[in-house]
Amino acid sequence: MRSNRPYVQIDPDVLEQARQIDLLSYLRAYEPSNLVKVKGTTNVYCTAEHDSLKISKGKWYWWSRGFGGYSALDYLMKVKEYGFVEAVETLTGQTMADWKPPPSAVKKDEPRKLALDQRLINNMLPDNDTSKAATYVSKAFEIWEQTKEQKSAQLIFCDLSTPKGDGTFNVYEDIKNKLVGKGVPPEEIAFIHEGATRSCI
Repeated sequence: MRSNRPYVQIDPDVLEQARQIDLLSYLRAYEPSNLVKVKGTTNVYCTAEHDSLKISKGKWYWWSRGFGGYSALDYLMKVKEYGFVEAVETLTGQTMADWKPPPSAVKKDEPRKLALDQRLINNMLPDNDTSKAATYVSKAFEIWEQTKEQKSAQLIFCDLSTPKGDGTFNVYEDIKNKLVGKGVPPEEIAFIHEGATRSCI
């Protein structure tokens, strides 16, 4: 009874509910005619379909096939050959296809990162020329062009992202690269992290 149903997501609470159902409880509730007490025992059962499949103390073992399990979920998949989703649905009475996971919680600093540059959230996202970082580049270049004869200095404060030098995206190096691309000499741009002592700050 294996199914070719496409992948569906299952509510973890529902899955845990299915895993907690033991085979004896399942057979008593859903297949009472298939449950047979083994003669001469007090708590050993088998199934009418398979008399070598013994159930005792929360476990079951199919002796003629050489495998067993603990739960009704194991039984439905290994013995009845249900697909995983069908087995969970049978045990819980719930249809899994309609369940959607709850939205992930937004991390506290994610909105600030998105506003600065969306690549701080996912470096596979494209560059956005309307981000705060892009605005800083335009303004800094404008000031540099107006004051380069006087060799004026300007500071850009950024409390998100840190240059690590390992190839990962960071706003510091992105701003520098864009300014250099516009014509600012690279030796005129420095990061505070490059200062060896506090006197350099």
